[in-house]
Amino acid sequence: SEGADRVMGGIFSRLESFDLQVREAAVAALGNFVGYGQEDAIHGVAHRLTHHHAHVRTATVKGLCQLAPKGDDFALGVVRDVMRHEDAKIRASALEAVVALSNPHDEELLDTLAEALEDPSYLVRLSAEAGLKQL
Repeated sequence: SEGADRVMGGIFSRLESFDLQVREAAVAALGNFVGYGQEDAIHGVAHRLTHHHAHVRTATVKGLCQLAPKGDDFALGVVRDVMRHEDAKIRASALEAVVALSNPHDEELLDTLAEALEDPSYLVRLSAEAGLKQL
């Protein structure tokens, strides 16, 4: 419905707030209002992984975890697409999302981390090391 779309849009936009409490409230609202598995919501949140501010990308990773259960193929596919971005900071954030959304012993996760360890960016390699430590 139009009202629900406006509410979701409002929640999504608050992920971009400069205020930490507003971002955290938006992440909580995603879990409470939207719930798991809604592909439109996952896509609406995931595109913020390309935002130029790190705090928005961090909130986005947390938001995705509210919207998709671990191992969700759709969410992981959307996030893996972002891993091809030219900006290393964005690739690193996308990698954090892949780790957060993946089951710890998923072979595709291990392949993704191994590939990220060879990324030309130190930041992405550092994120891959952090991801390996979480397994």
